[in-house]
Amino acid sequence: MSSYNVEACNFKYRVSSLERVVDGDTIDVNIDLGFDVCTKQRVRLLGIDTPESRTRDTEEKKFGLLSKKKLKEWCLKAVASEKDDVEIELRCPEADSRGKFGRVLAEVWVCEDGVWTNVNQWLVDEGYAVPYGAQNKSLVEGLHLENRKKLIERGEVQL
Repeated sequence: MSSYNVEACNFKYRVSSLERVVDGDTIDVNIDLGFDVCTKQRVRLLGIDTPESRTRDTEEKKFGLLSKKKLKEWCLKAVASEKDDVEIELRCPEADSRGKFGRVLAEVWVCEDGVWTNVNQWLVDEGYAVPYGAQNKSLVEGLHLENRKKLIERGEVQL
């Protein structure tokens, strides 16, 4: 399996609230710009691809909905927590990193009890996503199939 690898993401933005998890690699969030100013943005998780959750392919949809659920759990852990030491931020390679559809391209990081987790990397490591560098989607189909086998073996998806 190829590894998750993106350029350094040195620009950090605090997420004040989660509006919606669109699918396993896209979220709508409010970014805190400071001074009580926020901006709503659609964010594409950088360097990964997940199965589609909005598709007529019922098998792929099951895996896509599972990826979406796992991303949502991470995001809600941060934004819905009543603990002060849980937070979520976006890390981008450029100050205004955007993809071809105008979405912010970023890694999602969640801090809990002082420990930061790269959610993009976690999704890949756990088999809910594959590394993706904007190449042709057919080049990652084999990796998606490997993930499907693992998730079925773990009992997370029943066909």
